Amino acid sequence: MSRTITYSSKQLAPLIQPIAVLFDPESEYRLFETCSVQAYKKNENIYTVGDVPRHLHYLISGSAKSCLAGMGGRQQIIRLLKPSDIFGYRESLADKNRTTTVTTLTDSVVCSIPLEVIVDEVAHNPRLSHYLLHHLSLLLAMADQRLLSLTQKHLRGRIAETLISTIGLLVALLSILSFSLFCSLLVVIAKDFVFLQQHLNINHLCL
Repeated sequence: MSRTITYSSKQLAPLIQPIAVLFDPESEYRLFETCSVQAYKKNENIYTVGDVPRHLHYLISGSAKSCLAGMGGRQQIIRLLKPSDIFGYRESLADKNRTTTVTTLTDSVVCSIPLEVIVDEVAHNPRLSHYLLHHLSLLLAMADQRLLSLTQKHLRGRIAETLISTIGLLVALLSILSFSLFCSLLVVIAKDFVFLQQHLNINHLCL
């Protein structure tokens, strides 16, 4: 169960600085008055499929994964989240409920900003509008690359690309986890690749 952390605006400002600087000075007061900060334990859901989107989330610390339900109920990771990433606002732009589940990989702290605050600010703040459009464009480009990889690259190439894309997160995790816990995480990743190998019946795959 997540717990709420209380910060003064002076304490919170540097923690969410990349997003706070986009607000006009007169709008910062409303931002700090309406946002909330929660601490999540490892493997807690920040939100789940079907939830009504009410907040834009900013990951202050920790790490998380965004998943879709795949074949056989198996969770498919579509995005790994690291500190300073924003998430959870796309569905609201399309008037949809949550289509993914976001779960923490480590103990994490998240700042949640009400979407009505974001929408009101976007209406007259071109800096914030540009920031969100830029972020959405990057996500779309990542989705295009993933689609290209799935349709044109062989399995070894796809696995290599996935490993390269997660190196940054693994390095960050190594800096905050004990060595034994980090090794346990690698074992979980290895088991997923073994499952993939068995599922596709590829006996010559070398990991």
